[in-house]
Amino acid sequence: MRLHLHGRRPAHAGDGESRTHRDTACFLLSHKGVVPHDLAAGPRCLAEVADGDLVLAGAHAFLYHRWRERLGREFRIVRQVHAALRADYWLQEELCAPLLRPGDLALFPTEYARRLYLRHFPATEPRAAAVSYPLLDRLDAFPPLPVPPMNTVLRVGFLGAHSAARNFDQVVGVFGRLHRETGGRARLVCAGRPDSPRWQENAVRARLADDWVPAAAVTMLGELAPDHLDALFGEIDVLLCPGTSSTDATGRAMLEALTAGVPVLAAGIGPAVELLPERNLLPTRLHADLKSTMDCPTQLGRVDEDALLHKLITRDFAPARITDPAPRQDAAFWKALTGPPATEPSRYDHRLPGLLRIGERATLSPATLDRAEQVCLAQLRGCRAELKNLLAESGLAPPRAAGTLPRLLNSLVLPPLPYSLPATA
Repeated sequence: MRLHLHGRRPAHAGDGESRTHRDTACFLLSHKGVVPHDLAAGPRCLAEVADGDLVLAGAHAFLYHRWRERLGREFRIVRQVHAALRADYWLQEELCAPLLRPGDLALFPTEYARRLYLRHFPATEPRAAAVSYPLLDRLDAFPPLPVPPMNTVLRVGFLGAHSAARNFDQVVGVFGRLHRETGGRARLVCAGRPDSPRWQENAVRARLADDWVPAAAVTMLGELAPDHLDALFGEIDVLLCPGTSSTDATGRAMLEALTAGVPVLAAGIGPAVELLPERNLLPTRLHADLKSTMDCPTQLGRVDEDALLHKLITRDFAPARITDPAPRQDAAFWKALTGPPATEPSRYDHRLPGLLRIGERATLSPATLDRAEQVCLAQLRGCRAELKNLLAESGLAPPRAAGTLPRLLNSLVLPPLPYSLPATA
């Protein structure tokens, strides 16, 4: 059995998900017997795939499933899901569901994500879904930092989008209180991109100045390259991850911090439940009667700010430790490709997958499948003229990010599904 994958990757990838796809491809292609191909070539890219071989699908899993049917072949397909309530991954599962065969496998970054998708896609059997997110073996590991004693300066960090979905306002608000309650023995270091003028550096500093926080107590690093995260982790004692983003399924920022030896305090939902000691999980209230769609990250809830402040003041958090590292290592990835799924973790978020209600879609028509293939191929090949024509035929203006597959599929194939939380959440 040989392993095949799409080998054309960007030299530089921006977000964590893109870096994961790129890094996974690089480490696989370094192994003997792994065969690259270029999906942009269409079905003929599978010419060297023999019956019994294995194909690792990235963001275009649907194409492999569709072409396997068209060619009448018998190879296995492994697809990857790296987000929760996000339109492109959800649509991928919708498109692939009627084409799945025994031996196909779906890989999820966390048990939370696995449970969420299994609940809504019965075509994927539990034994055909495993948890694997090979990241840790590509990160430099450092010993856990000692927790600073009380009555000393505490350096608090934040990594990620400065956005509502990440509850960045709670970071700013709690830090202002921490600085006041500790008599100024607190520092804030943030890295990431603001998603609105409200969270630009000048605005953040002005808001904290209203709480009598001096400028010297705040450092805004902006967006950091993946190999420069030590500029953040080397300057903080604890990382705050209060975000409740609807799309988060990996907890990548937590894994990067923990590997660097930095402890993490996080919202007690989603990935954090299986990555962190229970002591480091913050009480989190989900929004009752929430209604949204999968086209953008949505804030699912808020952490208890009083509880977070108390933990910071009293140093009530455990040192850095990943509670279940095995699924995030290369060995688990290889095992998932060739053997039965690993045993389920003892701790994961049971609550959220059971509460979420996802909108239903009618059975996909052959015309929808044809259109999805046309859009995917045009995007892969960089055919901007063809994409513009498709958008014009549909009466749509080219979106700002017309080259991104999620936007194109949402515009030209199927709109994002709605979802909700119950009134009693």
